[in-house]
Amino acid sequence: MKNFDVFVWSSDFEEFTGEGLLARSFIKTIHEDKNLTIKVISNTGVYFLNNNKIYTLKKNEYENNFPHKYFKIFFGILLIWIHYFKKKKIIYLNYLPLWNFIIFILLPRNTVLGPITGGIHYNINSVFDKIVRKFFFPIFYKLSIKVLFCKFHYAFFSTEMLKKYVPKKNLNCCVFNLALLTYRPIKNKKVIKKIDFFFYYKKHPNKSNDFLVNIINLLLLKNYKIYIAGDFLNNKRIINLGYIDKNQMFFFLKQSKFTINSGENFLSLFAIDSYACSTIVFYNSLLKNSFDFLDLNSFIPINFSNLDQAYKKIVKVYYEKKYFNKFNDRLIIDKSKEVKKNIFSYLLH
Repeated sequence: MKNFDVFVWSSDFEEFTGEGLLARSFIKTIHEDKNLTIKVISNTGVYFLNNNKIYTLKKNEYENNFPHKYFKIFFGILLIWIHYFKKKKIIYLNYLPLWNFIIFILLPRNTVLGPITGGIHYNINSVFDKIVRKFFFPIFYKLSIKVLFCKFHYAFFSTEMLKKYVPKKNLNCCVFNLALLTYRPIKNKKVIKKIDFFFYYKKHPNKSNDFLVNIINLLLLKNYKIYIAGDFLNNKRIINLGYIDKNQMFFFLKQSKFTINSGENFLSLFAIDSYACSTIVFYNSLLKNSFDFLDLNSFIPINFSNLDQAYKKIVKVYYEKKYFNKFNDRLIIDKSKEVKKNIFSYLLH
């Protein structure tokens, strides 16, 4: 399959990671709009999109390590330039955090940029990391924004968390909440909840892992049935599922009563999937929750800075909540269509 219209570099194109799922949703959106033949090269494979299908041409073992996330992106940038000179349409997908202004500087002008990510609230223990994120990240964000709108003229963001860094004059050149492209409506409204708590656990400095592990240990004292997807958490009383794809994730989420979202992102892909499956989501009370396309009764704030207070609230809600009816998802479906329409107005025209 040597002939293709669009070349894509994607650091992560897996079916079981948030970055990978968002990348796939973004590429499918482009394909849906133009029905183009698309070649994707990632850290772990080579893929080809044609006739609304993704074909895997080559597959390597998935590795989530420092070289893959921070060094191989420069190999991806090199491939982008090679295909730029070959007169191909080019797309750069994740890893694309707003703080990494170097990526924006090095890419060719007509590169289509995949969803830009980044957070504001972080629950990390390292003093060095806290200093960097508090004092240096805002500077890096401003540098990236300046390059972004001088060089590319538009931007796609996975959520609205970074919206405050975008100048008002540039807001009409942005599309936010691309995470909604991953939303999958559930047709079956019958909800049977056999699992008390289902968690997505990933070893990462921004994922509030200490809080999550401590909460899980407290919940185990009450003999709740707890499942975990993602990285392994060493406890014989927990059912570790490992990394699972979206279909498997939905299978277990539909049976789960509650979950806790990561501390840095209210509209994470896991929270969106939980919402689709009528699973109640506890989230960090520091995060913005004013999304008009969600039934916010299904999202309950807890204080990630006060373990005892958070635990008591979770247990209280657990005993009070008796029914898990299917949430009304008409608004989120409409919003997803709106995001897709806005993307169409910019992409590859």
